Amino acid sequence: MNPEREESNADTVAAIRERDEMIKNPEKYKRYSSFAEFLWRR
Repeated sequence: MNPEREESNADTVAAIRERDEMIKNPEKYKRYSSFAEFLWRR
């Protein structure tokens, strides 16, 4: 078996970059104290 590293598609790369941005700047993003609150406020 020869495991090779697969290249991520553009959507995956964009999602990872978005996650990194959210981690670096959490104050820019809305936070919810529970999943129920998230559903209710949408």
